[in-house]
Amino acid sequence: MKGNDDWWWRMPQQGVLQHEIDAELKEALESPENCIDYEKNPVLGFPGTTPSEIALRTHQLFAPRQPNNIGCHTVGKKAEVGFEGTQELERRLIYAVADMIGVTDPKQEVDGYVCNGGTDGNYHGLWLARNKLWAERKIKPGEKRGVVVLHSHLFHYSLPKAFDRLLGYEPDEPEENRRGDIVELPTNDVGELTPETVEEYVLEYWRRGYRRFAVFLTVGTTNLGSVDPVGEVNDVLEHLVTKLGIAVTIHVDAAFGGFVLPFLEPDFHFAFRHSLVASVVLDAHKTGGMLYSAGLFLCRKGLLKYTQTHAPYVNSHADHTVPGSRSGAAAAACWATVMHHGREGYARIAAECMKTREYLASRFREVPGVFVFPARVNILTVCLPEPLDEDFRESYCIVPDTFPEPLSSRVRDDNKRIKRTQGVYRFTVMPHVTEEKIKQFFREWQR
Repeated sequence: MKGNDDWWWRMPQQGVLQHEIDAELKEALESPENCIDYEKNPVLGFPGTTPSEIALRTHQLFAPRQPNNIGCHTVGKKAEVGFEGTQELERRLIYAVADMIGVTDPKQEVDGYVCNGGTDGNYHGLWLARNKLWAERKIKPGEKRGVVVLHSHLFHYSLPKAFDRLLGYEPDEPEENRRGDIVELPTNDVGELTPETVEEYVLEYWRRGYRRFAVFLTVGTTNLGSVDPVGEVNDVLEHLVTKLGIAVTIHVDAAFGGFVLPFLEPDFHFAFRHSLVASVVLDAHKTGGMLYSAGLFLCRKGLLKYTQTHAPYVNSHADHTVPGSRSGAAAAACWATVMHHGREGYARIAAECMKTREYLASRFREVPGVFVFPARVNILTVCLPEPLDEDFRESYCIVPDTFPEPLSSRVRDDNKRIKRTQGVYRFTVMPHVTEEKIKQFFREWQR
């Protein structure tokens, strides 16, 4: 790119000639360093993948019309006029995905919309939880007003960002005046929160005078692919609600596992069959085969009243979403993709990814000194006795990581040759990952 030519970094006085623009676009697109090709390049670490053909075709069909799906289309009156076609497709999409994750009667039980992704969904989950807990649990004298946000150390980094905006406090602010407190919980040695740990921390903060709790669980952590036991945590919290008189909501981040686990473990339910789960986010632009941005925020019917914002220039005069204006073309493309694959199609994709993941795991197990973490989704995290060369790992789009106790303890206990966690790396086995790309990785790594 022409980084040394100052005029390329400024708004031109006159328009740049098309052939010059085309040359810059070509350079930005064609080299792997500037724009990877999931099909051609050996990309082993990113959770993205090549979008489905039908997603690209549908998006191209609708994008020239610039449909705006502002508002939420499962709630109340028509949000906006002029785009009823893509709004209806988004509504169908939300109900179809709710059915996919085990909701019995989606039209009666669920509201939702297409957002930018897990970050938006986690923000909305905390926004909804905060307002719902404030409204439903009035604080008595001697009780602290803050909302305690509980999450595992493997939860996505978007949660602290949301907390800072919605419930954050000054460092020297007295505890009794805080709107909230955010608490990082340890996991077990496979990266899962346990019901016992959640109960321990709820009781601790209850003794300190807190009565409102927002619990954030993950179905497919980004670092490890671990899955929190949503049903067991829900049952423990139900008991504490009755015993202690506290108010609790659960938000589930299924951004990665949402389009995988329903087909690998159909009896594992992580959404609204559990009484305290208020909201869920999934990403269709990961294993779902959609192009960015296609996050899906779902919540129980009626709860979006807690995040309704007056929008006087919108037809419904209300917006219940985080992003506001949104691409109707993305919603249409996502609906078409989900309809195209269906349950059997997604089941085949998930099974193939897991088969490839097991092949990758078997290759690593053959290497002395390598520890392979267990996972229930198509993520494979390994601990290597020596770190990967930076240029080499970047050529495969692999990002290094580190783990706190007890995960690093498990590595040392199970493999005495590793004295400390020297190199932790995550491999995300998406549909574009093939055995041949894995063989190429091992040939180059083991030279």
